[in-house]
Amino acid sequence: MSRPVGMSFDFPDFNGLADKFRELPKSLASAAIGAGVKRAMKPAEQALKQAVPVGPTGNLKRGVATKAQRYPKTGAAVAIVGFRKAGSKGPPKEGTQRRNKASDKTQHQFLVEYGSKQRRTKSGANRGRMPAKAPIQMAWRAAEAQVKGLLTSEMKEAYERALKQLPTFMAARARKGRS
Repeated sequence: MSRPVGMSFDFPDFNGLADKFRELPKSLASAAIGAGVKRAMKPAEQALKQAVPVGPTGNLKRGVATKAQRYPKTGAAVAIVGFRKAGSKGPPKEGTQRRNKASDKTQHQFLVEYGSKQRRTKSGANRGRMPAKAPIQMAWRAAEAQVKGLLTSEMKEAYERALKQLPTFMAARARKGRS
């Protein structure tokens, strides 16, 4: 049985800002919104880094990241704060000393979030249980109000930046033969 890890919220329309973004070209709007929500999620990223228990290596703490996903066809974007996917960095580069990046070793994040039941080996030796720590939920509770407050100002700034980029964006579109 799988449970979703994370929290989400819908924010209200700030002074008709959603309508203003809808007037922009969709790809420009999604880029602006994505950058704004990513900046607004920084307090949540910092709270998650503080909530993660530090083990002997610190790999889980180094694996915390924020990712913005843009949807240029619809003009929307989302930001995700969590742990990097283990094994997502690809093979090591030629001539590097370190074979694995520590931030790429987050395969145990599920155990830290949800814990485990009592474990025993095949021979019956007790391996104990791991209690759930739930750092994602703790971090979200700690940073939710701050993120919501930042989101208003970041969306306003994102719209202003998008307006500044609009002439350059439209000129580039015209050069490519798009209207």
